[in-house]
Amino acid sequence: MFGLRLFFAFVLCLSAWRWLRALGKHIALLPYFHIAFNIKLLLDGYCKWE
Repeated sequence: MFGLRLFFAFVLCLSAWRWLRALGKHIALLPYFHIAFNIKLLLDGYCKWE
Protein backbone atom coordinates (compact mmCIF):
# COMPACT_ATOMS: atom_id res chain seq x y z
CA MET A 1 0.00 0.00 0.00
CA PHE A 2 2.83 2.38 0.89
CA GLY A 3 4.59 1.61 -2.40
CA LEU A 4 1.47 2.52 -4.35
CA ARG A 5 1.17 5.80 -2.47
CA LEU A 6 4.85 6.54 -3.16
CA PHE A 7 4.30 5.78 -6.84
CA PHE A 8 1.37 8.20 -7.04
CA ALA A 9 3.44 10.89 -5.27
CA PHE A 10 6.26 10.34 -7.78
CA VAL A 11 3.90 10.57 -10.77
CA LEU A 12 2.33 13.71 -9.32
CA CYS A 13 5.76 15.33 -8.83
CA LEU A 14 6.80 14.35 -12.35
CA SER A 15 3.66 15.80 -13.94
CA ALA A 16 4.00 18.95 -11.81
CA TRP A 17 7.63 19.31 -12.95
CA ARG A 18 6.64 18.92 -16.61
CA TRP A 19 3.81 21.42 -16.14
CA LEU A 20 6.21 23.91 -14.51
CA ARG A 21 8.70 23.51 -17.37
CA ALA A 22 5.94 24.14 -19.91
CA LEU A 23 4.83 27.14 -17.84
CA GLY A 24 8.40 28.45 -17.83
CA LYS A 25 8.32 28.60 -21.63
CA HIS A 26 5.10 30.62 -21.51
CA ILE A 27 6.27 33.02 -18.77
CA ALA A 28 8.03 35.06 -21.49
CA LEU A 29 4.60 35.69 -23.06
CA LEU A 30 2.90 36.49 -19.76
CA PRO A 31 3.53 40.29 -19.76
CA TYR A 32 1.89 40.57 -23.19
CA PHE A 33 -1.25 38.81 -21.96
CA HIS A 34 -1.24 41.10 -18.91
CA ILE A 35 -0.97 44.22 -21.10
CA ALA A 36 -3.72 42.98 -23.43
CA PHE A 37 -5.95 42.27 -20.42
CA ASN A 38 -5.33 45.77 -19.02
CA ILE A 39 -6.17 47.33 -22.40
CA LYS A 40 -9.38 45.30 -22.56
CA LEU A 41 -10.34 46.48 -19.05
CA LEU A 42 -9.58 50.09 -20.00
CA LEU A 43 -11.65 49.82 -23.18
CA ASP A 44 -14.54 48.19 -21.31
CA GLY A 45 -14.46 50.96 -18.71
CA TYR A 46 -14.26 53.62 -21.43
CA CYS A 47 -17.25 52.15 -23.28
CA LYS A 48 -19.28 52.11 -20.05
CA TRP A 49 -18.54 55.76 -19.30
CA GLU A 50 -19.15 56.85 -22.90
